[in-house]
Amino acid sequence: MPEQFLPQGIRSEVLFEEHYVCVAWSGNPLVGERITQAQYLQLGHVVARPGAHPQRQPALDELFFQRQGLERRLETIVGEFSVLPQYVVGSTRIATMHSRLAHLYAGYMPLKVLPMPFELPILREAAAWNRHRDQDLGLAWLRNLFKITAEQLAPAPRTRKGERPARASRGPLRRRTRAAI
Repeated sequence: MPEQFLPQGIRSEVLFEEHYVCVAWSGNPLVGERITQAQYLQLGHVVARPGAHPQRQPALDELFFQRQGLERRLETIVGEFSVLPQYVVGSTRIATMHSRLAHLYAGYMPLKVLPMPFELPILREAAAWNRHRDQDLGLAWLRNLFKITAEQLAPAPRTRKGERPARASRGPLRRRTRAAI
């Protein structure tokens, strides 16, 4: 879970960091090679809000915009981050996504991956457990498996302001070489 949402007093370890990008359909006539802050706020958005629980924490991007007093024009709300691109393709809507996920979808869907026109906070994804389970060998094995898997993630592609829209050329995991094993 994102480190920022972990309860106080719980044990945790950050596994990887991620940043946000803006995703648009490659045929979107309202979005060019980059997107301005004004365009970003004016265009319709697809937003992921996993779970319908009333106590659900807003996603980090939502918290950022709330704290900045900025309002996006929400057109579609979906239950999972993984379906955001399907609601962008063929429309003039945009979505804010995690970079690795966006580049994965851009590898086989007609998407533009654009730098965010705002400096959003970095997402730090962490594994968490109760301190009473510190000596649990099964849980230690699972935490180690998460850590090894996270270490194999390809670096999150950086899309800088002013760059051309990126398209992914490989999956989110880099291949391990014999030397790495």
